[in-house]
Amino acid sequence: MHVIEELVHILNSQPRYSSAQWQHFLNILTPKEVDVVETVRSFQPIPATFSSRQRHKLIAKLCREVSYYTPPPSRCSEYQEKLLHCESYLYTFNVLRILKRHTSAVTLSLKVLTMCDTLDLTLPRIEVFSYLVRYYLPSKGKEYQKYSIALQRYQHIYSAESKAESCYNALEHLPQDSKANKERLAKKATEYQYLLQSYIDKELVSKDFYLSYNRIIILSHIMAGDYEEAIAAARTALQYYRSNPISYTRAITLISTQLVNIYLQIGEVNMALAILSQLQSKDLDCIENIDIHRLKIRILLIQNNYQESYRAYNKLLNSALYKTHTPLDTHKETILKQYFNALILMGGLKTDYVPSRLEINRFHKKEKGINYLKKEIRIQLIIVQLLFNIYYKEYDDIEIQLDTLRDYCARRLSSKSPFLRSNIFIRMLLVIPRCRFNAKRSRRHGKKLYNRLLQSSPEMRKDDRSIEIIPYEHLWEFVLSHLATNYRHKNRFTSTHTLS
Repeated sequence: MHVIEELVHILNSQPRYSSAQWQHFLNILTPKEVDVVETVRSFQPIPATFSSRQRHKLIAKLCREVSYYTPPPSRCSEYQEKLLHCESYLYTFNVLRILKRHTSAVTLSLKVLTMCDTLDLTLPRIEVFSYLVRYYLPSKGKEYQKYSIALQRYQHIYSAESKAESCYNALEHLPQDSKANKERLAKKATEYQYLLQSYIDKELVSKDFYLSYNRIIILSHIMAGDYEEAIAAARTALQYYRSNPISYTRAITLISTQLVNIYLQIGEVNMALAILSQLQSKDLDCIENIDIHRLKIRILLIQNNYQESYRAYNKLLNSALYKTHTPLDTHKETILKQYFNALILMGGLKTDYVPSRLEINRFHKKEKGINYLKKEIRIQLIIVQLLFNIYYKEYDDIEIQLDTLRDYCARRLSSKSPFLRSNIFIRMLLVIPRCRFNAKRSRRHGKKLYNRLLQSSPEMRKDDRSIEIIPYEHLWEFVLSHLATNYRHKNRFTSTHTLS
């Protein structure tokens, strides 16, 4: 591979090199150099008409551009700043290696290894050690022996990191929609812990390995319903990462997010807010920032602060961050919008925007990007659809759905399901049309189910509350208060069969 081709490849492989920066680089090149660079990017050979002198000039410009970026300290955390410096050194090292300036490359490689030791990075070490082993191979001296042993060690560590990460990803993709599946997942997580323990015994570990390992431990406790143990494991992991001279911000963010979800599961909203307040936006990457915004919206909804949550929701959707790095699970915002629409219609939100009936009907006719067969999504859709039916007093439509929903609750949301609270709440909503949308009668007939919803039995503690966009206790009171204020319309039943 030609030097120009390798440099262009390195430049395009830089994760933080944006399209705007690439365009700025092209602007400083001559038209001929731009044509050569674009030719190389399309995997075509460099034209023979491109002279040796022109090639040397282009190589010099590429070398300057490869080690281009060191951010000001205020824009990122200490860890990220040192990581970017290390990447800059590594790219410069690759340039020297390509240009066969081996003495300078060896000198710079020692700086790269020193920064890797500080940050506990594995892949850059493997890259540098591989070069040093090849460089000292002819002599077969002490340096060769030292670097070859180090290379083998860090290759094993990288294998351990990959194994731990693949184990955690495998657990994340297992179904969690029944108690049997959760027990199976907890058992599998325990097996993975024993498997990864062999790497710990051999001391083939790193901060990335411990990140995946700790997340597996926390997930196994959550699936078993041992939330106190999960909190203790998460706090131990956070203490480990914060005790290092340079905090590993990605690990702290991921484990803190897990800890916040656990606190919300057991109803400790203040503790969840305290954990979130410790996270700074400059320590987060794009996807993590979106997840933190989602958690803040969820907490505001739990606190019945619908106005602030709606403002935070619109801020997230209109942010350049969300538009540029659109997450794969955008259905969360789509369904959340319908809950806000229901709150607006029922008077819980004061906005200039009023959702039209056409927009609501369109949502229920298979919105793009939503897996309607997934149980968690199906539950949310049933609840928001019933809220719209209750607002429009569509007695005939609900009557048609009563038997279907009772059957669905019996089959899919039984006592063996981790969605027992959802089962109870759907049955509570079905009481309202039977009571002819009368708030007092609905409260009286739904009191037994409401008391079950307030129980703190072990089964209820293990119930998955992550799908509750608005806590069911609050939503029930809100719906009844809406019916009480609109009691004068009790005989205005409509019959529209547009909602399915």
